[in-house]
Amino acid sequence: MIKEELGAFDIGSLRPEELESWYAFCGRIFSSTGTDYFRAHYMNDPDAHCEDIFVARKDGEIVSSVRLFTRSAWVNGRVARVGGIGEVCSEPSIRGLGVSTHLLNLAMERMDARGWELGMLYTGRHSHYARVGFERTVKRFKLLNPAELPEVGEGVQVRPFEAGDLDAVMGLFDLYTSQFDLALRREKRAYWEKWVLAAWKNPTVLVQEGQVKAYADVQAHDGNVLHVRETGAIPGEDETLGMLLRACAARLGCEKLHLSALVLPALAGEEQKLSEGLMVRMASPALGFSDCGELITKTAPHLLQWDTDGF
Repeated sequence: MIKEELGAFDIGSLRPEELESWYAFCGRIFSSTGTDYFRAHYMNDPDAHCEDIFVARKDGEIVSSVRLFTRSAWVNGRVARVGGIGEVCSEPSIRGLGVSTHLLNLAMERMDARGWELGMLYTGRHSHYARVGFERTVKRFKLLNPAELPEVGEGVQVRPFEAGDLDAVMGLFDLYTSQFDLALRREKRAYWEKWVLAAWKNPTVLVQEGQVKAYADVQAHDGNVLHVRETGAIPGEDETLGMLLRACAARLGCEKLHLSALVLPALAGEEQKLSEGLMVRMASPALGFSDCGELITKTAPHLLQWDTDGF
């Protein structure tokens, strides 16, 4: 266990008996999210370990936190081991003292010691993480009119996801998502059963001849815009995917589809505001790239991630 002293702070990994206190601390700092969210975020992650949550304590109370997630991603046709950074928060009274940065460095030292090629995080505070080696990426989105998509054909059924569909959907996810870069992998069935199913909002499948041919999880935004949180089909079968997404929009009464610019590439749609919330760090040359800047530049045309896997 890491055990250091940083001035008046006791720095170390979270102890198992502190989990409830840590949930409450994160829930208090992120007040719009709440304690139960962080409890579920930990309990639903089959790779969660207390030793990968770095905390600072003052007078025995947790005052700062950084969590390291165990993940992997497709990059340039290869599998990259990813250390995700999340649950970064501090008491307002200690911000600016370097405590959070110290915890971030401990997390990155842990990643490097394990030989993980990439660090990954989601933020709007780019400068804070740029100081410790993270660089911005750009994700592109578009708006489509569902009327541009094919109507559901004869013998095709679109219905809500059922538990018995899981194996088929897992297979479609692997086939479809592995085409892209920096898309997180789902290596364990337990991750699907706990994390994914808990995170989905409106999972839907398209069935033809008794087989699941496509799936999507969607959520209505701003009344008439349907955001595609994730989707998948056999690569190249965009007509099937289009039928499903058109049916999802109709079911929820949405007039527009908001989705990754890489999905249904034959339809350019209306370009949306770019997202720069994903940052990536590469500690040393890896995966065929000389540095993180080269990785970001070369993967940019294929960069896709699903909301479900955010941490």
